[in-house]
Amino acid sequence: MPNITFVVSVTINKILSYLKRTSSRGILFKKNEGLLIEAYTSVDYAGSVVDHRSTSGYCTFIGGNLITWMSKKSSAEVEFRVITHGFCELLWLKIILDDFKIKWEGPMKLYCDNKSAIGIAYNPVQT
Repeated sequence: MPNITFVVSVTINKILSYLKRTSSRGILFKKNEGLLIEAYTSVDYAGSVVDHRSTSGYCTFIGGNLITWMSKKSSAEVEFRVITHGFCELLWLKIILDDFKIKWEGPMKLYCDNKSAIGIAYNPVQT
């Protein structure tokens, strides 16, 4: 059986070491009039020259401020899956804002630069 206390203490030490090394850096959040919620997704199909795998990613913003992001390599079906991940992040952010009783304006927006994925999103039943 693994020693969980040891694993947790090593992880905490790594986090504290990282915070100490990067204490001069910070995150800037701008104050904006409205709380527009947006997500951007992107995929490059088999873009890696080394392993011919696709890279997909998304980032979400509230009021122009970056809140969450993800980037990873995948081998198949990344075009559509990255849209669903971006949409799930938008829904999660909406729930968080509702929990904090923060009012936001307008619709949530999801941007995607892949025409195939957009086509699947509009017509999920493909033959």
